[in-house]
Amino acid sequence: MAGITGTTFSGPADFTAQPDGKDVTASARPLSDDGLSPLTVFGTDDRVRVTPTTDDPWRTVAKIYTTHPSGDRATCSGAMLDLFHVLTAGHCAYLHDEHGWAYDSWASEIEVIPAMDDGVGPYGSAAATFMRTYQAWIDNRDVRNDWAVLTLDRCIGSQTGWMGRKWADPSSSIYTNTLQTAGYPGDLDNARNMYRTSANGRTADEYLHWFYLDVSPGQSGSPVWEDDGTNQWILSIVTYSDDGTGSNLGTRINEDKFNRIDAWLSADAPSSPCNVPELAASGSTGAGFSPGILAGTGASLETWVTVSNEGPADSDPFQVTFYLSADTTIASGDRLLGTVFVPTLVSGSATEVRWSGTLPSGVSDGPHWVGWILDSSSAVSEIDEGNNVGYIASGTLTVDATPPSGTVVINGGVPWTNNPIVTLALESSDATSGVLEVRYSNDGTFDTEPWEAPSSAKTWALSSGDSAKQVWYEVRDRAGHVSTTSASIGLDTAPPITTPHLLGDRTGSGTFASEVTGSFTASDAGSGVASIRFRVDGGIWLEYDEPFTIRGDGPHRIESYGVDGAGNEESVITSDFAIATSLWNRLAGSGIIWPVLLAILVAGAIVTILVYRRGNRRRVPPPPPDFIEEPQRTLPPPPPPNDWP
Repeated sequence: MAGITGTTFSGPADFTAQPDGKDVTASARPLSDDGLSPLTVFGTDDRVRVTPTTDDPWRTVAKIYTTHPSGDRATCSGAMLDLFHVLTAGHCAYLHDEHGWAYDSWASEIEVIPAMDDGVGPYGSAAATFMRTYQAWIDNRDVRNDWAVLTLDRCIGSQTGWMGRKWADPSSSIYTNTLQTAGYPGDLDNARNMYRTSANGRTADEYLHWFYLDVSPGQSGSPVWEDDGTNQWILSIVTYSDDGTGSNLGTRINEDKFNRIDAWLSADAPSSPCNVPELAASGSTGAGFSPGILAGTGASLETWVTVSNEGPADSDPFQVTFYLSADTTIASGDRLLGTVFVPTLVSGSATEVRWSGTLPSGVSDGPHWVGWILDSSSAVSEIDEGNNVGYIASGTLTVDATPPSGTVVINGGVPWTNNPIVTLALESSDATSGVLEVRYSNDGTFDTEPWEAPSSAKTWALSSGDSAKQVWYEVRDRAGHVSTTSASIGLDTAPPITTPHLLGDRTGSGTFASEVTGSFTASDAGSGVASIRFRVDGGIWLEYDEPFTIRGDGPHRIESYGVDGAGNEESVITSDFAIATSLWNRLAGSGIIWPVLLAILVAGAIVTILVYRRGNRRRVPPPPPDFIEEPQRTLPPPPPPNDWP
């Protein structure tokens, strides 16, 4: 990277050391320099927390834990320089007793955590394997050379990226324009969170840079950069607080330091931890599974992921292990699906890794994420060991070992119908994969019956012929499970048969000489007789429940019909009769009135003729005397009185 033209400065010889280890677990204090600690906040504190920290350029800023050989610890800040180098303050690497350490020494351990947020590093951490600074800092604690470059054990910069570097003549406006910084101040959130601020620079000289940025202990080593609207350029490093000038200050990256950084980075290239394979896989492209819904233990499943080698070296053989997980955090403790062996992967190439098998037992119903761990046996040394875990981002796989449920009710649940066209009330549900389709049958055999979309109601034709009917309802869920249920109803299209009965003193056909008791009997071969309705002499219709009495001489009419359990009504039956309780009415009602009347008329006519003839005989005058002869005879005694008709 070419620097902006400026004055050349020949710095002192650099010094290199290698720490003993890289594990950091103890608590730490914000590191500052006695009398010159980065502690000044000018006016209103305008520092703002950065969260999330995974956006650019914040992810290039790192939290640093420094450990002295005595066991004491402190915190600093820093900035990524490339894949495996970090820029920070010299007093975060070589520790002077004037800063409160037990004795002058290189740090025994340094841990670097880029983009730490609330104490968590989204990209993991790296340990320093080498530290470099100027001899003037080691020997003389020269504040003009308080800076250091750390070499890391892993290429964590492949995840974070890094800002550019720039130098110019100290009089350049880049040092007085608006500047920005970010780091981990110890006076806020116990240095667990990143804070940013911006302000103008004040001035610069060959070695130092003064600015009005608010900083505090823990931000030693924070980058100070210029943002030109497109890129960010590191100009200096936060090291000290207000030195009486009314501004904080830091070590400026002059031409010498700029070139020395390039030289140190180049010197590490042959032993770079990045000269190894780098396995990678994406959950959004080149990965998937089929089918999306499984019917439980033993169901067939296939899943795949495209693995690439983005490192400069070929990989050794490795394994890819696939898992089912309840969430997107894939771990070896999740439900194992299977492992695929990959012989090797050439640098710059990619291959599809595919596993086929069956769902293991014990997997619960519901959604599951399908994920993988690359190099699950840790057989390959990679640039970044932290990106070998992934999952298929397109969605979850559904396991559904439970059949669906369904109910069918015919005509609201009534037991009988007189119409073969009925209405089915339907319900279907499946808590996991959902109901896919349903179908219906009159005989319980599903062979040619078509599947159709589920609905809450359906018009259905029962099979022909009066009898008990059954409708079967089959439900299939998206996992392929089928459940069957049914409902019954009787079909009765024939009306009942009702017979009227009249009980009384019958004197002739349809005539009674007394009051009449009416009753009915009825039968129905299907749904049974539900009711009998009747009325007398055109009155109101009544529900028959017991025999009834009809009184009053004269003609009467009973109309009746039966209703069965299916609602069938028979045609109205009419029964006509008469009641005659007097002799005349009895005769009239008996049917012999006319013969009797005829006999009376005939008898009357005969009597009339006889009377007439006898009356005429008494009025004949006697013969004249001259013609009367008196024979000798004996006269009978006279008739008794009133003997004449």
